[in-house]
Amino acid sequence: MSVGIDEQGTVTVSGRPVDYATAYGWAVDSPETITELVQDTKAFVTVIAAAENASPEEQAAAVRQAFAAGVPREPDSSWSGTEEPSRPSSGSPAVPGDPAAPSAPDRC
Repeated sequence: MSVGIDEQGTVTVSGRPVDYATAYGWAVDSPETITELVQDTKAFVTVIAAAENASPEEQAAAVRQAFAAGVPREPDSSWSGTEEPSRPSSGSPAVPGDPAAPSAPDRC
């Protein structure tokens, strides 16, 4: 699954918009989905939980903030805002299969 955000600020996963109810459902009912999408599930869930009783506008913003806080796993994840990662930062753990991850030294 690839995570992205369009110019209107809508978070998409594999090209489909993600609304607050879906993100909340993943956090509550499907933690394996969150694990596939972000590196820090605790940060994601914390942001989503904090917006549970917020207005619809705040909940929509929380989806974007949750993905940014969780750091998207997908190497090609894209974010339009400058404060949000376009790729996992170099300080975060390497993702298996990530071409940016350091490889083991060759042994001869």
